[in-house]
Amino acid sequence: MVLGVVLAIKITAFALRLVFIGIILVGLYLFLGPLLGFG
Repeated sequence: MVLGVVLAIKITAFALRLVFIGIILVGLYLFLGPLLGFG
């Protein structure tokens, strides 16, 4: 039972980290793209 909860928390944290990194990358792309002449 406890293992399941820990696993769920780890998976959720991993997913949130991926989403967070994705948002940052997209933000940088949209922000720096026009400045650097691409995107």
